[in-house]
Amino acid sequence: AATAVEVITGSVSTVVSGPSGAGKTSLMNAAVIPELERQGYAVIAIRPLARDSLWEALAAALANKDFPVGMDKRGLGEGSPDQRRSEAQLKEDFAGETVQGRVRRLCDCLGAERVAVVVDQSEEILRSDGSRGRTFGWDLEQIPSVRHPEGRPFARVVAVVLTDDR
Repeated sequence: AATAVEVITGSVSTVVSGPSGAGKTSLMNAAVIPELERQGYAVIAIRPLARDSLWEALAAALANKDFPVGMDKRGLGEGSPDQRRSEAQLKEDFAGETVQGRVRRLCDCLGAERVAVVVDQSEEILRSDGSRGRTFGWDLEQIPSVRHPEGRPFARVVAVVLTDDR
């Protein structure tokens, strides 16, 4: 797990791959994500559906994320009176923004300037037919391109991928 965290924090994009049942998701949930959080990263994990865009999946995850008390900048965390409206509002906000605006909004919603976006089972969307998979992949690649003035990315990407032949 320490090696995985070191690779993730030293790269803008990382792929965690392995066969079914190898423990990729368990490793991420039990060791890697908690260590990233200990190192000051806000982690948002998604498992996108084939019908979702990256930004729709992120909006849903943000609307459902439990935030620490006092870190509920947009009324999205615990105690949110209308979670669906929050998700719909985020989807609308993301749809009207540039990549830079989307990434900065993601950071603002998480209350952090260091974010890790973890996409579990990313092969499902990337293997999907048509432009949706290509658009999802392109959007995912763009996230680390948004940089702080000193040059480091606001967000890093981790794609968890099944390598079984299908």
